[in-house]
Formats: sequence, structure tokens, C-alpha cells
Amino acid sequence: DWDKVLEGAGWFHWTGITPAISEGAAKVCLEAVKKCNEKGITVSCDLNYRKNLWKWGKKASEVMPDLVACAGCGNSDLETYYIDLNSGIFRCEECYRTDALILEKLAARQSEPDAIYPTGQIISLLTPSVFAAMRYAIYSQPNRIFAFELKDEETLRDFANVAEKYLLCHMDRNYGTLDFYHAVNL
Repeated sequence: DWDKVLEGAGWFHWTGITPAISEGAAKVCLEAVKKCNEKGITVSCDLNYRKNLWKWGKKASEVMPDLVACAGCGNSDLETYYIDLNSGIFRCEECYRTDALILEKLAARQSEPDAIYPTGQIISLLTPSVFAAMRYAIYSQPNRIFAFELKDEETLRDFANVAEKYLLCHMDRNYGTLDFYHAVNL
């Protein structure tokens, strides 16, 4: 009874190990995520990919994309997405704007589309192509991580920009080689 289990919850966090354990665990995880989305509960995840756990018949790349969509409503086929670079949480336009209204009361954003809030959230805008590429990069087998193609320069540039920001956010340092690359690339 998800209504009873989630009563009073404001946040649901799951780990990538759960759906890896068994088909039943994957189904229960998806059921929980969908119920949280229905109830307006924020959903987050720690991907925690463990190759050796995926032995029940499906690959992570077949199961995980259904679990990761908008953390607010669960939609995964919209025109605009946002990602919180600190937490890795995806939001659709509507859910992002709802959250942004709350955050706007705290302080104005410093820039758009990279909204930086005093709460530590760093938000970047994602097109559907970049959203799909991010999901692919996150869920692909390590030996297949670069086995996709982005068809146009703008999408490639946007994906590289978001991926770089995500990595820098989580590495807590800058890299001189990136600065050099940007200087040469101008």
C-alpha cells in the first residue's frame, strides 16, 4: 500500500542497486517512483551501477531510463528539461518553474539558463536530445558510453557544456586543460 508507506513523505530516494537485484525489485522500484510522481513527492536516485548484479535477464540500459525522468511528475517525453547539477535530478519545464517560484522567494537567479541559487542548486536547461544523451551516458555499459551520435553541432555543444558542468560540480576543482581548450576553441 504505497499511500500508507509514503504518507507524510516529501522525498523518495532510491539506489541503482535496487532494480539490479531482481525483476521484482525493479518493478517495485518503478511502482514506487510512479506513485511518488502522482503524489508530488520529489524523487532522487544514486545510480550506483554494479555490473555484476544485473543477472536477472535485463540490462541496466533497458530498465533505468523508465526510472529516471522528471522527478516531479515522471514525464520523460517533453520538450524541455532541467537538471540540478549538484543532485543529478531532472525536472520538466512545469515542475522546474513550480520549484523556481519557491526558490525565487529566496533570491534572484544569477543567470539563465544556468540558474544558481543560494541553496546550492545549479540548474541547467536541457533540450530533449541532450536529455536523451545524458540518460544514455548515465545508463550505458562503461564500454558503450561513447557509442552514440549527436547529429548536429548545437546539440553536441550543449551536451558537452552540461557534461562539463556536471563533472566540474562533482570534482570540486577546475582543470587547466579545460581552460586551455576553451581558449583555443574560441
